[in-house]
Amino acid sequence: MKKTLLSITAVIAFGAAIILLTSGQDDGQLEACSNYDPISKLSGGAAGGYSGDPANSNKNCTNCHAGTVIPTSGLTTTNIPPTGYVPGNTYIITTGKSFTGFVRGFQTAAQGGGLQKGIFTDINPTETLIKTKTITGNVFNYIGHTDVSAYGTGFWSFNWTAPAAGSGPVTFYSAFLDGDDSGGTSGDVTYISTTVVQENLNVGIEQVSTKSNISVYPTVSKGNFTIEVNEGDYSIEIYNLTGEKVFEKTTNASVEHVSLNVNSGLYFVNIKKDNKNTIKKIVIQ
Repeated sequence: MKKTLLSITAVIAFGAAIILLTSGQDDGQLEACSNYDPISKLSGGAAGGYSGDPANSNKNCTNCHAGTVIPTSGLTTTNIPPTGYVPGNTYIITTGKSFTGFVRGFQTAAQGGGLQKGIFTDINPTETLIKTKTITGNVFNYIGHTDVSAYGTGFWSFNWTAPAAGSGPVTFYSAFLDGDDSGGTSGDVTYISTTVVQENLNVGIEQVSTKSNISVYPTVSKGNFTIEVNEGDYSIEIYNLTGEKVFEKTTNASVEHVSLNVNSGLYFVNIKKDNKNTIKKIVIQ
């Protein structure tokens, strides 16, 4: 009889675990939770796309774990100088916090303008794990915890190689799980944080030759400004500080009048001509 009761208890426990895993979750959530159990705590890391990044609809740890989301600034730091990243250079990114729970995890993405920006690589493969996810035909690069670091200090460091010249601002999106190790997904807390880095516009960008001088004026306006290019075809791309592309056009007009209906702030005008880039800053009031 005792053996029978133990068997029934095991079946009930297994059924409860299945209900916990599947109830109220869409396919994306099941993907995120596919490795979850009370022992492994997503030891292989969440599937790519759960860093709170806009490419995957801002999904984060709460797509699997219950609990609250707490936006927190300053959780991701870099050794990128204030002048900005140099295209092609590799930098150290450190992310994390002091956790109160027994188990902790994270995932970070680097994006701008709806695209992947730069590439992550491991410093210590026992601490971090690279994941990728294809979204609307674009491949995105994510980095997160491993089974070892899920019970570690709560801080992770890894490499990031900056993207090509003209990529503009890059935002690091990070999500962190502070787990209470209760054997379920309830009682956990998720933190999200963003850090924006700029491109060094004085290094690694070839300027258009003096025979094709480019002017952008006025540099401060309500959204209306003019671009002058001497001759030939060229493209115009304008980005905001988060790396989102707000304007794009290809033209051969020597004088191009641009009208932007955007929020006030600093914007980057990237003019591509003859496989070279010129980037100008403008301020929209």
